[in-house]
Amino acid sequence: MDHKHRERRTPGWLARAVATVEDAAVLDHARPLVARLAGPLTRRAALHDVLAGVPTGHPLHPLLAAAVPTVLSGLVEWEPRRVPAS
Repeated sequence: MDHKHRERRTPGWLARAVATVEDAAVLDHARPLVARLAGPLTRRAALHDVLAGVPTGHPLHPLLAAAVPTVLSGLVEWEPRRVPAS
């Protein structure tokens, strides 16, 4: 089976939305906080590489983003049902 590479174009509405977020000056205020949070992760080469996806060839953040809601909803299901007091 011959797979031809198809060029994907970003829809205009999506490109404009991303540009709006990228250009939002209000987000610059978060830069020092993000730098403080990211610093410990980027200083350790092994941890940085795992989170950046070097071993798997794909960044870990999409998996983590999907996993957090899954874990939270699972914890709700795992918690014993609360029975109203009589």
